[in-house]
Amino acid sequence: MLADFDRELRREAHPDGPGTRVERAGGVVRQVGPEHGWNGVIWSDLDARGADAAVAEQVRHFGALGRSFGWKLYGHEGPPDLGRRLLAAGFTAEPAETVMVGELAGTGRWAFEPPPGATTSCRWTPPARAAPSWRGWGSRR
Repeated sequence: MLADFDRELRREAHPDGPGTRVERAGGVVRQVGPEHGWNGVIWSDLDARGADAAVAEQVRHFGALGRSFGWKLYGHEGPPDLGRRLLAAGFTAEPAETVMVGELAGTGRWAFEPPPGATTSCRWTPPARAAPSWRGWGSRR
């Protein structure tokens, strides 16, 4: 089921609104849209060797567009230290979210406790010294 979730909602994602497009670039799938819409990486398949370069490329890409952007990081994605690498690149971590993926048919009720830290969302905002069109959410260290 996790593989289906990744494939259907992340790797093969569809734009979520007018003026929005989904792009595949190397080991990432990103959503690019209007300045005030949600822009960011929705899926990644990175390894330890290429992760820093991939993060830097996304910072360059969205920076050239004048967009703040998020990076949806799920607990099962690699490399294991990607969250630390995002923080080192200037992202700020948002509160952890939990995504539950499972078969509910026949359970009769919701009888589970969500696992802690199943989803981490990070967002990057260009530095304050950038052009005024670089407004966005959060802040970069």
